Amino acid sequence: MTKPFALLATACLLACSAEDGEGAVVPQLGSGKADAVDHVTDRGALAFDAPSTGSFVEDLQFEGYRLAVRDGASVRVEVTRAGTASKLDTTLFVYGPCVDGQCGTEAIAFDDDSGWSRHSRIRNLELEGGEYLVVVGTHDARGRGNYRLLTTCENGECAPLPPAPAACVFGDTYREVFDSQSVVTTRTRRITAPAGLTDLEQQQIIAAVRSSAADDVETIEEAFDAADQNEFNVLDLWDRTSNLAYVAIEFGAGDTSVGAYFAWGTTERVAVNGDGDLSECTAPAGAAGNDCTSNDECTVGTCEGSSSASGLGRCTDITGFGDQIECSATAPCDLGEGLACAGLTRGDEGLCQPAWMFGNFGSLEDGTPVPDDDTTGAVRTVDVRGLGTVDTDVSLRLWVSHDAPSQLVATLTNPAGNEVVVFDGPSSGAGELSIDGPVQGFSGDESVNGTWTLRVVDSVSGQTGTIERWTLRLGSRFD
Repeated sequence: MTKPFALLATACLLACSAEDGEGAVVPQLGSGKADAVDHVTDRGALAFDAPSTGSFVEDLQFEGYRLAVRDGASVRVEVTRAGTASKLDTTLFVYGPCVDGQCGTEAIAFDDDSGWSRHSRIRNLELEGGEYLVVVGTHDARGRGNYRLLTTCENGECAPLPPAPAACVFGDTYREVFDSQSVVTTRTRRITAPAGLTDLEQQQIIAAVRSSAADDVETIEEAFDAADQNEFNVLDLWDRTSNLAYVAIEFGAGDTSVGAYFAWGTTERVAVNGDGDLSECTAPAGAAGNDCTSNDECTVGTCEGSSSASGLGRCTDITGFGDQIECSATAPCDLGEGLACAGLTRGDEGLCQPAWMFGNFGSLEDGTPVPDDDTTGAVRTVDVRGLGTVDTDVSLRLWVSHDAPSQLVATLTNPAGNEVVVFDGPSSGAGELSIDGPVQGFSGDESVNGTWTLRVVDSVSGQTGTIERWTLRLGSRFD
């Protein structure tokens, strides 16, 4: 069943220019006075090398087809001798490119009789990428008979390119999830033996091994044998852009990072980790999580966690989360209900909070020089937004390259101006300062949204360094 285009086509008898075909009836898309008004019938998509057929059975009849092309296409559109009534006097029009269903009111190409007999043909039509409207009619808009319409690519590169796959919410590599601002790691575990694993956890581990390292593994014992040091790293992940939970299982296989990601509570694989690179990802980012200043700017959820510095929050769906009960490392929250344990960096017990109240902030690749013998030091700031109101957990991942890291002092300052020393002492390694853990000293009663400041000072002359990367991981609650 055909349907009319939304735009009216005014079919009017016009004396066209000689190149347009003298006396041809032209469908003018849009408003305007005319002798008659009718719709161009929508006949759907026009594919290359796939003929479309129709029949003119009434006066003032025009038939329209949608043609999609890639940029630089060279196209031939013709009413063919085969399949078309021999005495039918046809016309062809091309409009576009179309934008939001509107294809313009003036044809970019027209032909009356360049084909066989009185049939129409448009050749060497060079088009930019997009969708076009091809309209076939008859010279006096009173013709009767069958027609056959054929579109051919003349340069071999005409069909539109397939859409680019949606970006994977976990990133392109396994390491990216630790710094992601869309996905937060709510719990990490290192598993070294099958004992204590649920049946689902065993099946996920087996599936992770089969997906990335050994496709002949059948049992959990065989899976552990396939992993370097018989170890698996398990990450519980929350995607705030879609309010979805996942689990990532990573292990070494011949000193190569491999594994797989699964939808929470299932063995449905959503990504594969191969040598640290992710592939076969079916978990795109959702519609939430974007910056906002008001609820009106959010297509999903509401604007939460406005920064005291920028005034920006993040669009967040705050509905559908479970009860806020006590939790611990051995009694975790139910991530399937969107909950994560807050406060475990400050004690053995915490309280389940909505997982959107956790987030990562900072710079995965920084490169800021640490000046030598300078009490001001290197200063980096980050605008935290989209969390609760006060912090429950503050952790820092920091890597500074420096030949004498014991000369460094690192501090972290919250939006309320409370400065806490992160490092002031022996180095964690020659040639670098590497920190990955909780930062103690914040009260938990001061604003979490706003500007957080990292300062690295080298007050001793003789050596220079660079902040290579840093990530601030925050948990929060409502006060």
